[in-house]
Amino acid sequence: MRKISLLGGLLLLVVGAVLTWRRLHPPLTDEQQIAAALDGITAAANARSPRGIADYLAKDFQFGTTSKSEFQNSLVGGILQYRVVDLKLAGTQTEVNGETASSQGRYVLSLKSEFTSPPEVFAGKFALQWRKTEGQWLVTGAQGDQTPR
Repeated sequence: MRKISLLGGLLLLVVGAVLTWRRLHPPLTDEQQIAAALDGITAAANARSPRGIADYLAKDFQFGTTSKSEFQNSLVGGILQYRVVDLKLAGTQTEVNGETASSQGRYVLSLKSEFTSPPEVFAGKFALQWRKTEGQWLVTGAQGDQTPR
């Protein structure tokens, strides 16, 4: 009898803790999920991780006429060429429309071939198209302009 009471008390404690955690940590809105994905893309770029960036791309991703696999290959080549990658996004605005969304903003990309070399800096506007797939927001399309500074 004592074991049953102890197990029942332990079960109530676990259920109470889970319910309290859920109440204090509500699920992210779609806009917040997309903002978190943009932070993840930025972190992956700064960590020089082409695979990390690709994790946020849908299977049918297109950058202009470039497919996902071609884009991944160019990321690998670019990251091998540069020792320091610093991507910053600003002024990002996201509009969600059901299971699709769009984001636009500005970026600054600073690249160094060596730690002590002067950076090559590119800045411009970007636009991304998103689709919610199995609960995760993935980029389906990207456009951007680039202007060397």
